[in-house]
Amino acid sequence: MNCATVAGLIQQAYVTYANVNRDVWSRLLIDGGPAWINSDRYDITAKAEDNASLGTTMGPMLQALLEERFKLKIRRATREVPVYVLNLAKSSAKLQPFKEGSCTPIDLTKPPSPPVPGQKPGCTRMISGSAKGPNMARVYIQASTVDEFSKALGFVLGRPVINKSGIAGLFDFRLEYAIDETTGGTRVAPSDEPAGPSIFTAIQEQLGLKLDSAKGPGERLVIDHVERPSGN
Repeated sequence: MNCATVAGLIQQAYVTYANVNRDVWSRLLIDGGPAWINSDRYDITAKAEDNASLGTTMGPMLQALLEERFKLKIRRATREVPVYVLNLAKSSAKLQPFKEGSCTPIDLTKPPSPPVPGQKPGCTRMISGSAKGPNMARVYIQASTVDEFSKALGFVLGRPVINKSGIAGLFDFRLEYAIDETTGGTRVAPSDEPAGPSIFTAIQEQLGLKLDSAKGPGERLVIDHVERPSGN
């Protein structure tokens, strides 16, 4: 790993790969710790003694490295925090059901592998810019539950999103919205493109869902102790 902050390493080890399986949409705020965990950068070279999986090396083994070399002591705490609640906006949602066989599910616990001849392309799970203009972004996730989509929204909004829609099944989610401070971005100026809908308006208009502000339980990572590592 190159040019990594300690805060970023903690996210990888204790959140993304906390349970070995990769959770691409989870992100937890970190309480405590000195400012340098977000500014100092490190190159890490490590090799497993056996054919450990990506989840094992980036989860439990990276945790052990942080605890040994950085003397990291960390714990999880649940606190009441601002959240969003995802509900139906009207009597029915406007969701596109996933068509079985339209794409190949991707195992995020394994490194990418070459496509198999004749196999459908891998299902997309993406947050990116939009072709509609530099001030627009999109979420495109195939073969996803509403719970998984809620996690992606939480990643975009930097706040937990709790699914209370009551909708079951797999869907293809396509959401296009304007970049703003709520979604952790800044509009590109100047731009001839007309302003697009906020993510809150887009969710209602495009998906028939809505986000309501609320208070709810939110998990935090709490650093009790961390040190800069000694030389190799």
